[in-house]
Amino acid sequence: TLTKLTTAITMTAQQRQLMTLNIERAKKGLPPIDIASYSGVGVNVGLSPDTKNLLIFGGLALVAVFFLTRNR
Repeated sequence: TLTKLTTAITMTAQQRQLMTLNIERAKKGLPPIDIASYSGVGVNVGLSPDTKNLLIFGGLALVAVFFLTRNR
């Protein structure tokens, strides 16, 4: 669903920001920040089965539209 996709995109952006922050801290000789110790919620990096199904059916729909409009 759109909500799950938005959540995944937001979490990816937050992970990127945390990684950038940890790289800057490493350059200064500081220890990295572990987000799990602050939030207690782990970050899921993989795709959920619903997202995989959405991508598969969306890809199949695009291929079908391509072939149906190509013959005209």
